[in-house]
Amino acid sequence: MDRPFTIFRFCLFLGVLVNVCAIGSTIMEPDGALYASIAKTMVLRNDWVNLYAEGADWLDKPHFPFWAAAASFTVFGINSFAYKLPALIFWAIGGWYVWRYGNRFHNSTIAKLALLIYLSALHLLISNNDVRAEPYLTGMLIGCVYHFRRAMKDAWWQVVVGAFWLALAIMTKGIFIAVLAGLGFFVFWFMGSDQPNASRLRGAAAGRGWWGIIQQIRRRRWWAVPVLTAIFIFPEIWCLWKQFDAHPEKIIFGRSDVSGIRFFFWDSQFGRFMNNGPIKGKGDPFFFAHTLLWAFLPWSIWLYVAIGQWFGRRRRLDTLCMGVGLAGFVLFSASKFQLPHYMNIVFPFFALLVAQWLAEAMQPGAAGSIGNWGSNRLWAILRRLQVVVIVVMLLAAAVLWSLMHADGNWWVIGWILLGAWLVWLCFYGYLDNSLTDLALPRNLGRLVLGTYMAAITLYGFLNMYFYPVLLRYQSGTQAAAWLNQNLPDETIHILDPVSYSLDFYHKAPVEYDDFDSLIVKARLNPMLVYSSPETFDSLQDRRCRVQVVQRFAHFHVSRLQIGFLLPSKRPKYLQERMVAWVTAPSLLQGPVAGSPCSPAGYPLFPPFKFGIDDFPLADLGMFMGSPLPLVKTGNDVRMRRGHIAGLRGISTQVE
Repeated sequence: MDRPFTIFRFCLFLGVLVNVCAIGSTIMEPDGALYASIAKTMVLRNDWVNLYAEGADWLDKPHFPFWAAAASFTVFGINSFAYKLPALIFWAIGGWYVWRYGNRFHNSTIAKLALLIYLSALHLLISNNDVRAEPYLTGMLIGCVYHFRRAMKDAWWQVVVGAFWLALAIMTKGIFIAVLAGLGFFVFWFMGSDQPNASRLRGAAAGRGWWGIIQQIRRRRWWAVPVLTAIFIFPEIWCLWKQFDAHPEKIIFGRSDVSGIRFFFWDSQFGRFMNNGPIKGKGDPFFFAHTLLWAFLPWSIWLYVAIGQWFGRRRRLDTLCMGVGLAGFVLFSASKFQLPHYMNIVFPFFALLVAQWLAEAMQPGAAGSIGNWGSNRLWAILRRLQVVVIVVMLLAAAVLWSLMHADGNWWVIGWILLGAWLVWLCFYGYLDNSLTDLALPRNLGRLVLGTYMAAITLYGFLNMYFYPVLLRYQSGTQAAAWLNQNLPDETIHILDPVSYSLDFYHKAPVEYDDFDSLIVKARLNPMLVYSSPETFDSLQDRRCRVQVVQRFAHFHVSRLQIGFLLPSKRPKYLQERMVAWVTAPSLLQGPVAGSPCSPAGYPLFPPFKFGIDDFPLADLGMFMGSPLPLVKTGNDVRMRRGHIAGLRGISTQVE
């Protein structure tokens, strides 16, 4: 094996390592922990048809991610590793298809560059930690597009495989994925096959414009796609009919006679897009324009330049990748529901575009070639900007560590220094001989490899140190650890605000209650309850006796705020959650005396030892180098967007 390929495999190993090293870490709230608790309920009830959240019917996302997580729980047990493993497998499948696509429709250099870009895109790494539906979709959509493109000239069975991947994507996110893939191919057929290696696409449309689209849709194999997809998604349709359409008496979204099949085909996707479904939101048409600047780091600047040159007809890039990527960007920008991770599913196509732009920009006579990268003015600007990106990524890791470090974690600065040293080696030419396999000019090769090493340094810091430390402030996880250790057999009742991580990690039964139902139960026996001080104060106002057992600091870790990282400002960002025994008087009794739930001073935590999966706790009062004072919280905001508070039997909605 020659040296250049060995270096590439070393980079590949580092990229996979930093993405999977958080596979056993705590699951984030709200969405990830909610999905994990739904899959856990599926296993405990041995019911793979119905989806339940908070003990009620749940109608939002399709079944496939929950089936995958539940199957993993069955094999590996109910834990963080088992929940994240299927998603990481599909993320890896996405990388494999990026490699296959680049090799088949371009060349080895583009395939290798695209895979490195895919492994080091920031929000893909974040989603591999905060697992939702996107890691699944990342592999499914590129697999679908790859096989459909091969079906343009290869055997018919490519259509079957492509339809299978499309069906899995639909059973993961909804029917809108089919619209995304279809628009990408319409753009491809409309623009014609304008790739440098177009001779390899003998089955592509001979014409351009609308005639090119008509030529393709007249082919019988494309008419088989909706039929095959409908067959493959039949399990999803049957489950929705069984849980909802066959039971019109169920109360969902505050009303009866709700069709799960209609929701799946229309309200879940088009209803959100048009903002006329049961789940509504607000959208900013420029949201993803600035979100991509950080979500696709460290390659976002090059992505914008590549797209700009394609629009200016100075570059000929892969039209299918451009079509799928821009279709996703435009549709998500026009939608009223917008979250940063939505764009993850088109990152494989963006990776291929940037790789092609880099690999072919220097070819003599190529359309839009920027010529000599050593002297070209555009290259000089891009090189300086990319050096700034590299420095910022390294400094970000160092600054975050300096704010958060505690005794015994000096290995983190060693990791950062190692990454900076590797970047230095790249820029000063010590790895030049290893770049020949990528067929890039020397200056460009140094910059690409240095950028990749800086990204790996930051991402390793995030997954191995930053997120594990931050997740100590996820109160539901800490409460579950304390309960499993001290009250392992007690049922815990959750009042608003809810905690899905407590639901997932608590080994005993978990029940969700409103005020009235809890008070009725508490008249018969004392109830162990998890909630906020304000909720317990309200219970005392209703003549209940509240005996606080344990208190936990709380921060919404998936909505990180810069001020929280500053020790001097951190206390004002903290809230509080408590576990307490609640006893309600009978109807003939007077008020029951109770201890105040928000006294003027107490330690937030006893000193426990911190771990990950077995959940012994850390002394969070000394976390990040300074004691945590008492925090009197204000009104807590429900984490479940679109949920009607206080009504049982109504589906919770989380994006």
